Amino acid sequence: MKQKWPLVFGIAILTVGIGLKIGQFEFLYYLPFLLLGGSLKIYYIIGIIRKGMYQPGMELLALIIGLGLFFTGIILKNSYQNEHYLYWMVPGLTLKFLFVLLFVLKIRNYVRG
Repeated sequence: MKQKWPLVFGIAILTVGIGLKIGQFEFLYYLPFLLLGGSLKIYYIIGIIRKGMYQPGMELLALIIGLGLFFTGIILKNSYQNEHYLYWMVPGLTLKFLFVLLFVLKIRNYVRG
């Protein structure tokens, strides 16, 4: 999958959705952007796995755990007014960042070598 449009467009759509959420628009306005952007990123990852350009490893586990921690923090923040939600969100974002870093390194190594 040489074309990276799903990844780039997915990130752009996610950015619009996050902007609408920060702008305190209603749930129904920003949710489709978040869902579409995330779906395009998943589509891209599945595409490069099928092409053999990327073999999932431990970084995918970091992504799954990171997203779980991050969304747990969001639930704690919104539902229970728990002041310790950052203890869940920060490690979650850190693991997601680790996934992105390792993912990019694996893709670059495949392209180079």
